[in-house]
Amino acid sequence: MANRGLLARFCVIKSLDALAYGSYPLVPLLGESVGLSAGQVFSAYSAGYAARAALSLAGGALADRVDRRRLYSATYVVATSVFACLALAPLIPVLFYAALLAGALTPLFSPGLLAYTMDAFPEEDRGKAVAIEGTFTRAFGALGPALAGLLSGLGLEGAFAASAGLEALALAVSLTLPKIEAGSRSNSPK
Repeated sequence: MANRGLLARFCVIKSLDALAYGSYPLVPLLGESVGLSAGQVFSAYSAGYAARAALSLAGGALADRVDRRRLYSATYVVATSVFACLALAPLIPVLFYAALLAGALTPLFSPGLLAYTMDAFPEEDRGKAVAIEGTFTRAFGALGPALAGLLSGLGLEGAFAASAGLEALALAVSLTLPKIEAGSRSNSPK
């Protein structure tokens, strides 16, 4: 398989991200702690999903026009911001809304992540690369809620702060990714 080192970085990034998102089921509890009812929290979720649906097409257009490596890293800037806002929300409740709003932006980056991954591998290795990356994502995604549960014993802020730290690590690794020309025939990092 070509580009094994790059695949390893993708797996590290996706594993850190999946671990971090294990704390996301704690969001309704945090919403209640900042004075929102469960209905208000889930209404905010619905609004966020509606925004995501609208932004998905824009994300595809963006992936075709912008350096996909930058979109890849931008994903983790947003994710770090989301969890940092959630960690600070008990002190500054408006950050709860900022986190939900920032989280709604993720579809702007998702097509770029997939396109960058596809560009990184020759056609005969793409399926394997996506499967390997997906295996790591799901394995660490299974561990994420357990980690968040343990950390929530220190307070919801602790679980979300740890998630922000994991996303910051994912961002740091993403900044080491090479530039890859979109649709390049050689599919080798530059």
